[in-house]
This record gives sequence, structure tokens and C-alpha cells, in this order.
Amino acid sequence: MGTGAAVCMLPLSWFIPLWLGGEPTILSNARAYLWFYAMGLPLQALLAVLSAVLRCSGDTRTPLLFNAGTNLLNVCLNYLLIFPSRQVVILGCSLSIWGAGLGVTGAAIGTALSGGLMGISMALFMALRKGPLQMTAVVLFRPQKSVVRRALALGIPVFLERACFSCGQLIVTHMVAGLGNIALAANHVAVTAEAISYLPAQGGSFAATAAVGQAIGGNQPVLARRYGVLSGRIGMCSGLLAGIFLFFCAEPLAGRFSSDPEVIALAADMLRIVAVSEPLYGLSIVLGGVLRGAGDSRTPFLIVLVGVWAVRLPLGPILLVRCGLGLAAIWIAMVADLMLRGVLCQFFVCKINWPRRAALVSGKPTTKS
Repeated sequence: MGTGAAVCMLPLSWFIPLWLGGEPTILSNARAYLWFYAMGLPLQALLAVLSAVLRCSGDTRTPLLFNAGTNLLNVCLNYLLIFPSRQVVILGCSLSIWGAGLGVTGAAIGTALSGGLMGISMALFMALRKGPLQMTAVVLFRPQKSVVRRALALGIPVFLERACFSCGQLIVTHMVAGLGNIALAANHVAVTAEAISYLPAQGGSFAATAAVGQAIGGNQPVLARRYGVLSGRIGMCSGLLAGIFLFFCAEPLAGRFSSDPEVIALAADMLRIVAVSEPLYGLSIVLGGVLRGAGDSRTPFLIVLVGVWAVRLPLGPILLVRCGLGLAAIWIAMVADLMLRGVLCQFFVCKINWPRRAALVSGKPTTKS
């Protein structure tokens, strides 16, 4: 699937920046970035899938180490590939640091290489590690209809969810690009800064999927429900803390990603707007993991479909054109989308029939444990 994504992305890398409304001054850099980033997609997909396999088996530590290694390697490669050779003073000593000076292209190459190398490393780890998840070339794997059917039933809605969200993001980026380079840069800074705030909720989502999935697979509906309730509370609390952090630390946080005063001020305003939605957004992230762990990946897809395509995309242009709110219009529409998602996720999790779901997934009679 990663190879398929790369094959699609490579020829489209020339056109996507143009479709998004990129100005002529940034088209060449954007095209180069997409081209080299796409080259690393096959091995990055391998890393993502194997990480998910380990998390659902209950091993969250190994994916943490490999993905942390990816980030560390990415930083080091970006440092060497983006900037030219230069002199750096460390503890009073002047050192000559080699640099390729490739700029934006270097950033893409560094990202592709770091993900690719860790993808290969993860595959080797899975091949050498003894146990039921060991990957070996000696065994002839024959697809089983029941397994393939189950995998597709769970996987296709997740794919559609991501595709639905990504396509919506492309349209939003196109709208933002029409507001000028300052707005485009501020939007990117704010999105990047906000992503840091919901990392705890994403971690809770992975844990919820693994814990609820194992309880459901073990035909323990009461335990699965307890995990679901606990996960929801964790999501809400982490979102509340994230919102407080974004609101009061908006400018220093935006300043970590840009040195332009106009960009920082505008990005900080957007972070304060989105801070309101963080508690419900954190709830939606974690409860999405609960639903997937319960074997329902269709509902999270439908929730994203409604939130992005029925709320965010129609509301953004209305606020932009009729109210003249500029970039704030896009972010207010996003807040409405994120808050609706939290409410819908809570509604559908409350409607889960845990004993029936456990019996359906495990294929065993319901127990009271």
C-alpha cells in the first residue's frame, strides 16, 4: 500500500502545489519536497503497520523506541541536509560541521530516509524476535478468507477516514493559500503547534484500542466497558490541559516554529481559538480508539465524514466570505467540527452493547467477567 501511495504521489507531486493555490515563489520547493517525501512512503508504511501490530498485541514500548528513533534521526539528517557547511562554537571550541545545503529538498530527503531506515529496522526486529508475531520468509503464508475479510472490514473504513480527512485538509489548505503567504505560514505554524498538544490523547487512543480490543477478543465485556469509560476520562482531561496550555502559551509556542512577528501573532490567535475545542477533541481522539478496539472502525469514519464535509468545509467559506474573518474563519469552522466529533463519539460509545460486541468479535458465548 505504501508503494501504491508512492506511485500515485510521484507524478502528482508536480501538480498538487499548483492545485493548492501555491504562489510561483514556492512551487519549485513544494514539488521537490513532495517528490522526495513520496520516495520514502513504502518503508514508512511498513513502520506504521508493524508499530500498530505490536501496539495491539500489548507491546507499546517497542513502537515508542522505534518511532522516537525515527524522530531523532530525522532531526539529525535535517540538520545536516538542510543547511550548508558551517562553523559552530560549542563550549568555546569552534567545530566545522558538514552540511549539504539542500534546503527544503534536504528536509524531504531527511524525513524519507529516517522513516525508511526505521521501517527496515522494525522489519528486521520482527524477523529476529521469537514469538507468535515473528516474521519469517521460510513459512509459506496462505491468505485465509475469514482473516482477509475481517482485515478489510476493519481496514477499509480507517483508510476512508484518513482519505476523507486528508482530502478535506487539501481543500482547506487551498482556501488558506488564497489569503496570502503570511496566512499560509501562520496556518502551518498553528497546525504544527496544535499537533503537539494532542499527542497525549493520541497515546491514549493507541492504548484504548489495544486494551479494549484485547478485552473484547477475550470475551470480557465488563472489562472492555471499564477500559472505555477510563479512556474517555483520560481523553477529556488531556484535552482540557492541552486547551489551557494552548491558550496561555500561544505566542511562545508559535515562536518556536517561526521568527516572523506577523506569522507568530496570527498563529497565536489561531491557537487561542482552537484551545476551546481541545477537551472535546481529546475525547474524540481517545473514543475513536475505543470504537476501533471494539471492532467498529466504520463509526469513526462516518463521524469524520460528517465533521469535515458537513461542518468544516461548508462553514469555513461562509465565515470567510460573509463575515470577512480571514484565517480565523477557517479555524472557527474547525472548532465546530472538532467539538461535534467529541459529542458524536461519546454518543456512539454510550450506545455500544458490550456483551453482544464481545460475543460477536470473540465468537464465544458471553461471560460476565
